[in-house]
Amino acid sequence: MGAPLAERHDLAILVEGELAPHIVLRELARRLETVKVPAICRVLPVLPLTLNGKNERKQLGRFLEPGADAACLPVMPGGDA
Repeated sequence: MGAPLAERHDLAILVEGELAPHIVLRELARRLETVKVPAICRVLPVLPLTLNGKNERKQLGRFLEPGADAACLPVMPGGDA
């Protein structure tokens, strides 16, 4: 997989909802200092969770990979895609 996500990306945010990514970033920019606004925003219909109800970090990381399309990546609770 290579370097950890923190070394490969600027700030990123994954959001559960129906807003467009540019709206999320615009609203964050209105409320936060410029350096605190993420460079990447992905909006997902649902955040993947483990069987214990925690965020499935491995799957979330896949949404930040180059060329990842949130609509095309499966979200399966408690397992890898």
